[in-house]
Amino acid sequence: MSAPRALDRRELLAAGAAGLGAAACAAAGEGLAASGVGAPRAVTQPALARPAAETGRALVVLEMFGGNDGLSTLVPHQDDAYHRARPTLRFRPEETLRVTDERGLHPTLENLHRLYHAGRLAAVEGVGFPAPVYSHFRSQEIWHTARREGRASGPGWLARVREGAWGDDPDRMLAVHIGGDMPYSMWSERHPAISFRVASDLEWLGTPEQQLAFRRAAAEECAELARTERERMLEELRARLRDSQIAAARLAEITESYRPRSEYPPEPFAAALRSVAALLDSDARTRIYSVVLSNFDTHGAVQRTKHARLLAQLDRALGAFFADLQGTAAEQRVLVLCWSEFGRRVAENVSHGTDHGAAGPALLLGAGVRGGLHGQHPSVSDVDGDGNLVHTTDFRRVYATCLERWLGVPATDVLGGRYAPLPILG
Repeated sequence: MSAPRALDRRELLAAGAAGLGAAACAAAGEGLAASGVGAPRAVTQPALARPAAETGRALVVLEMFGGNDGLSTLVPHQDDAYHRARPTLRFRPEETLRVTDERGLHPTLENLHRLYHAGRLAAVEGVGFPAPVYSHFRSQEIWHTARREGRASGPGWLARVREGAWGDDPDRMLAVHIGGDMPYSMWSERHPAISFRVASDLEWLGTPEQQLAFRRAAAEECAELARTERERMLEELRARLRDSQIAAARLAEITESYRPRSEYPPEPFAAALRSVAALLDSDARTRIYSVVLSNFDTHGAVQRTKHARLLAQLDRALGAFFADLQGTAAEQRVLVLCWSEFGRRVAENVSHGTDHGAAGPALLLGAGVRGGLHGQHPSVSDVDGDGNLVHTTDFRRVYATCLERWLGVPATDVLGGRYAPLPILG
């Protein structure tokens, strides 16, 4: 199979303008403020990793939207309660890819299985938060902001890193989202992230005339106008369009010239990770990457086959990505975090699928991780009143691990409180 084609320069220029322009419009339209955020209590910060600005370290945040079924991803194949709860969906021990005597990975996760046994994959079990929410979008808000209040609390958690730790750095490419709609975790009114789509998703950008309008809009000046609030907003939007076009030209140059060391499957999600690899291989200073794989919202009889297809897509893309980076400097300075907004109910439903649940595994991948299982395995039999797993690790501890132990960023202000990092990163 051939690798996905490189981004077309004109398409990417328009994509950068549209993505950042849309982010600017959203910021102006929603007018969200951080005034509702309570001041975190003072605590003594632990020793941090060297700042990402010094080490060149990068964090790739991979969202598995839709509620990934954690019990079918990391299978407790020796648990009788698991087999009783899922007579149709269960995996027998010999069907899984074993990681311990008690648990195994889904049979499609062959590349992740190899990374696990190479010490490059750490799985944190039972990740969630107290009083779980079963709405996709409400739960997403909590994960995206790391705060119970969701969007009412202000910018997303990754945007807080950009605004706080790197607020004086003018480089627009410090935070980049690749793919579809930018997640709220990257939303910032002061430092909007660059957002662009891979080539296979660019049809929505419109005609060449419409793309030209973006470039003209960015070039026009409005200094002669009275500086009303409306004109100030237009000036800001035009400035952001100009910045996005400059960044998009650079992105086009990087991705067009990149020659991967492994073959990526011809799928949009894999193409997004290929773009991440291209930026990591370049002189770009990007420290935060965001990508999304969807849709894990499966409930009925198709769940077993659809979930398998999605996990196989995840496995193919990550397998190609880490094979591409193997032996390079980028391999040593990248960490991938995979998460989903919630897990699935323990027992299968009458349609032989699963309903929205709570708690699931978060995955950390990279040369710097201490591979293996981390956290406490949630009991499959001792569930809550709704029949869901009870979380054993607050997701903000995973975030704190990435921030303090990898990016060298104090986590308290970002997360709105003190959460102890996990002993996952060397």
